[in-house]
Amino acid sequence: MINISQKPERPNRRSPLSQRVHFSSNALIAVLIILIVVISMFYLVEFNKISTIGIQIDESKDIRDKFIIENEVWSMRIANLKSLDVIQNQDVINRMVNITDVEFLEDI
Repeated sequence: MINISQKPERPNRRSPLSQRVHFSSNALIAVLIILIVVISMFYLVEFNKISTIGIQIDESKDIRDKFIIENEVWSMRIANLKSLDVIQNQDVINRMVNITDVEFLEDI
């Protein structure tokens, strides 16, 4: 007797390109480990770039602070040289003739 309820087996007509590729679990783990290592290397490279830029910024801030302090010192020296005491004690000022009696010419 023939059993009609069973489906006949069909031959595999798939082309080799359309067949599923089966990887073993070891291959998948190896691929995942390689991906993790590559991503970690990219992360380390970028982190190193950012750290280097931070160090350069700190060095630039230190140089700027030194220039600000030097500028303040020069400003104090200029203010000291412009002070009235220094100007009055200069030899050029002391050699000048004191004029006590001033006569103004009147319009004619």
